[in-house]
Amino acid sequence: MKTEMINSNTVKITGVCDFDLKHTFMCGQCFRWYENADGSYTGVAHSRAVKISINDGDVYIYNTNREDVENIWLEYLDFNRDYSQIKKMYESDKYISRAIKFGGGIHILNQDIFECLISFIISTQNQIPRIKKIVGELCRAYGTKCKLDSEVLYAFPTPQQLKDVTAHDLGFLKAGYRADYITDAVS
Repeated sequence: MKTEMINSNTVKITGVCDFDLKHTFMCGQCFRWYENADGSYTGVAHSRAVKISINDGDVYIYNTNREDVENIWLEYLDFNRDYSQIKKMYESDKYISRAIKFGGGIHILNQDIFECLISFIISTQNQIPRIKKIVGELCRAYGTKCKLDSEVLYAFPTPQQLKDVTAHDLGFLKAGYRADYITDAVS
């Protein structure tokens, strides 16, 4: 795998195998990524807003630099794991081989633990569009602003940013009983 600066804020990554944006970002493991009309995805992770696209097998990450790609995005997107080798190990299993055919481009994201915990508390007995809405509103209310071109996005709030928030304060989220679990997880 090789990284290359294309311009002042775009990094091209070549040699990535078995990675599909839709498979990875829409499989239900994360709730902060949104598909753009051109098939790219915009999202926020580790307090950074980026857009990611694939063109001719190369991955492009916009609104970033080589240092962040090497220190954050390669790990977050799990690009250092050999998914081809893993798939080969299980291709003879009739059930797993069907799963591989269906979602063979999924990479397991190395998400921030606190964001993952709170997101999955919110996900309990919820559907993905509603989870995304609640998580997005939580980020807008308590997270730090991140910019991507002219678009303002928000980082997931840190435990410190949520430390004084009560379940009552979270009422606007309409998260129901989950608000108590969110505040319990913070304390």
